[in-house]
Amino acid sequence: MRKISTVLLLCASLPVSANGLYVGGQIGTSMIKGDLSNVSTSRQSNFFSYGAYAGYELSFPSLFIAAEADFIWNEATMKSRHPEYEKQNILGISGLVGVPVTQSIDLYGRAGLVRSEFKLKEPANNASFSQDKNGWSLGFGGRFRFDERMSARIDYRYNQFDQPRFGVYTTSKKAREHLISVGLQYQF
Repeated sequence: MRKISTVLLLCASLPVSANGLYVGGQIGTSMIKGDLSNVSTSRQSNFFSYGAYAGYELSFPSLFIAAEADFIWNEATMKSRHPEYEKQNILGISGLVGVPVTQSIDLYGRAGLVRSEFKLKEPANNASFSQDKNGWSLGFGGRFRFDERMSARIDYRYNQFDQPRFGVYTTSKKAREHLISVGLQYQF
């Protein structure tokens, strides 16, 4: 208990600057992979994505932390005959921890939770299944500050979702996604 109290007191005495609320937009590309157990082929698809995000940032002398929520619009259809397997938009929350490299360049890492909708369409039987699945996300990125308010960033994320099950079809592995994006950010 004393160790925890000591750490909390040391943290409380650090100078903290609230950079505050920020919003941004991003565009990118994504690759998702998923395997269906009743179909012999692995599904993989590359697609365009775009999104918006908002967060709140606190700065310490040698690092910053932020909490961020984002929504990414995309739709990936993985086809290799039938059935069609789709992953749609992503809703996510992340914690970011970063360090300044220079006065205008920051590097950061992220970890968070994601949610997405998965669909399976079987045209031969006129069947359709849909499920929302949760998952986790890890990533890293860099940010270049143009001035106190505007910055650009590049971001990589690996998302892994819980295993979708669609009637007689189940995925033999969890759906995995690699997402690379660039964006502009405005700090209030």
